[in-house]
Amino acid sequence: ETIKELVTDHIPKNVGTAQWDIQGLTQEVSRIFNMTLPLKEWAAQDGVDEDEIELRLRQAVDDMMTAKEEKLTPKTMRYLEKATLLRLLDSGWKDHLRAVDNMRQYIHLRAYAQRNPLNEFKSEAFELFSQMMEELKISTTQMLALVMAEETISDTDIKEALLSDTVSHFKENHPSAPGLYEESGTENDEMTVSTTQATYQGVPVSRNEMCPCGSEKRFKHCHGRV
Repeated sequence: ETIKELVTDHIPKNVGTAQWDIQGLTQEVSRIFNMTLPLKEWAAQDGVDEDEIELRLRQAVDDMMTAKEEKLTPKTMRYLEKATLLRLLDSGWKDHLRAVDNMRQYIHLRAYAQRNPLNEFKSEAFELFSQMMEELKISTTQMLALVMAEETISDTDIKEALLSDTVSHFKENHPSAPGLYEESGTENDEMTVSTTQATYQGVPVSRNEMCPCGSEKRFKHCHGRV
């Protein structure tokens, strides 16, 4: 899907090759997939259209990812894909909630322009969500493309590194839930989810109570937001 969108953006249908943005496409392929391909030479060949460019791009990317999977093993590659997606989704979702929260502060001003604030909020919130999903798709593809496969690294080493990095990420980015991940104390269980009540500066707070910080927001939408 990412490849199809790239080709569509830079090589519109039913236009001459002189109007193709091959330089822009080359730069985007390099940025997202970390690959240098002879796109200019491909475009200069007789009988090559946008569909052929897309097909060759897909083949090149598939070959690259297949080579990585063969070195890392399919099981480890699936684990890597899930860990990457979850981490980027967590970060993107927090940014999305922050943007929506900021929008609430000014959306009522649309009424001065004879617009319904509720409809405007729904429309812009959906646009923000769509933008987040698009960025997530590209970021995930980019991160996986940048992975350097090394035959000397075992599956266990990769999983332990990813697990440690992911747990650190959640601890750093969710300070309101310090007990979210705790060591279980057993060899078989790598982590367990804590069910302790949320606190603010050491004081237990219900998620539906007003936040003690004075923001006039409920705790779950302020310092208790996860």
